[in-house]
Amino acid sequence: MSIYQTPAGKWRVQVGSGDNRKTKVFNTKREADRWQVEQEKEREGISPTTWGDLADDYFNSSRFFEKSEKTQPVEIKASNRLLKYFPILSTKQRV
Repeated sequence: MSIYQTPAGKWRVQVGSGDNRKTKVFNTKREADRWQVEQEKEREGISPTTWGDLADDYFNSSRFFEKSEKTQPVEIKASNRLLKYFPILSTKQRV
């Protein structure tokens, strides 16, 4: 989330990221701050997707089970090695 002043002297607020980004321009910084706080409160109920969630989705998907029986254990081992570097983001280990 960011607030910055445009060359025209107005205040632009950007909230969110990627496809969920909202942008709005205000005449005063006070209005911009107020809108940013409202948007943050609105977004509090949204939980972020973690690397562990993405890995779980993949390992439970048909794409994973379409792979050969020799490839599946290799991918599981590789993902466990990678995800151990993200302990806060992923707490689950593949079997």
